[in-house]
Amino acid sequence: MLKKYTLAFARTCSYGTEHHQVGTWMLETGMALGRHPRIDKVWAHIDTRYRIHNSRNWCARWALEKGVDYLCFIDGDMHADFRLFNQLLPEEAQPDARRWARPFLQSSLEFMWQSDAGVVAAPAVSGPPDNKINVFVADESDMSMARLKHEELRNQSPCFMRVCAIGTGLMLIDMDVFRKLPEPWFEDLEDDKKYEVIHSQDCHFCVKCNEIEIPVYANLFAPARHIKFQGQDPPCWEQPCQSKSTATTATRISSPSPAATRNPASSPSKVSLWLPSRSPQDSRATSSIARP
Repeated sequence: MLKKYTLAFARTCSYGTEHHQVGTWMLETGMALGRHPRIDKVWAHIDTRYRIHNSRNWCARWALEKGVDYLCFIDGDMHADFRLFNQLLPEEAQPDARRWARPFLQSSLEFMWQSDAGVVAAPAVSGPPDNKINVFVADESDMSMARLKHEELRNQSPCFMRVCAIGTGLMLIDMDVFRKLPEPWFEDLEDDKKYEVIHSQDCHFCVKCNEIEIPVYANLFAPARHIKFQGQDPPCWEQPCQSKSTATTATRISSPSPAATRNPASSPSKVSLWLPSRSPQDSRATSSIARP
């Protein structure tokens, strides 16, 4: 008999940019998960502390005390699953939808159950005018961490991509991660003088996960729209999916080893890393997240 799990949504502070779809998505997704054979209970927790890292830490602490198995962060300004295709509607009525898209939470859970993943998050972009992608991968040319470029994401077919770091706006986390990492889990990484933020709280969290062999993945099947001041969409892959087998495809992007050394560079988006030499097939054997 398959083990049943409990899951909790965690809705953090929204800074006045609450999107009406957030509550709708939580309700519809929670009802769908309630019918899933491997989900026992679904909880929801809202925290309105004005400092985002404090809000995330309190949500994680609440989930630990509640005894849930998985925590899904959803920020108030994220439009989850906006690419999902509705078979009941004509194609011209849903111009943002793509047939390759999959629901974030359900597909991320299935991937976690089949893989070594401890963290899975949706790619998104920052606010205007730059609309920077919130996904960071290893730059092997200088052993540093670099932001994924728009053209790189646009040319990448949907998959679960191993990454160095990714934003927390829509993120699923195995609760064992919080048992393995010391508190506070979410905190900015600053320079020695506390003048500059080297890594924001979400990227710092992901770097700490990778350092202790908890793999972090981006779910490219389920990008999220970042509302901010207006809808910001990540670059979209326009080619059709080649086969159904891509549902659990994982692309490994070089990421930090447990012995990673952090030597902040002058740019806040770069950090020195040791890149792993092992092959992608070896990652499950060394993951610190165990699956029943």
